[in-house]
Amino acid sequence: MQKELEELNIVKILLFVFLYLVIIVLFIIFYTVPEIKTYKTEHIRYKENLKSYYSVLNKHELLKNTLESNKKTYKELLTAFRTPFNQKDFISFSKNYFKEVSVKKTKDIKKEDEFLIYRYKMNYILKDIDSLYKFFDGLKNYPAIIKIDFPFILESSSDNMLKGKCIIEIHESNISI
Repeated sequence: MQKELEELNIVKILLFVFLYLVIIVLFIIFYTVPEIKTYKTEHIRYKENLKSYYSVLNKHELLKNTLESNKKTYKELLTAFRTPFNQKDFISFSKNYFKEVSVKKTKDIKKEDEFLIYRYKMNYILKDIDSLYKFFDGLKNYPAIIKIDFPFILESSSDNMLKGKCIIEIHESNISI
């Protein structure tokens, strides 16, 4: 046993240990350092993506809250855009203000973004001009969106009556709001 110990060369052992350590260090340098650099760059990209994700999420939440707030604030207006126009209902509504009313649909239909606009020709007879102004004020309470195009024509007739003609536009939503 003593002879075996004598045969062992400490320098050789130290040289092999040193060579082993050099190989391990080289493996670490050539394999793990590039991976660490890759990890760092990917981590930086991840943080940037996370930052932009939360930025978009915050904008989305802000827009969502604004939309919900507007839906509550303008509930009647949105309901009016969704309400389809009924010609018979409009004539009965108009008879509260006019003596005689006739409404005829023209062939003009416009499509603007998400809205459809129907045009109607309206002829009416009224007793005095005050009932025309009351009609304009009363349109605020009508369940559909109606726009009266100017000019509207007023002509006097017999029996102190006024005949009038105008074009009305009905605005309806083409999509679900």
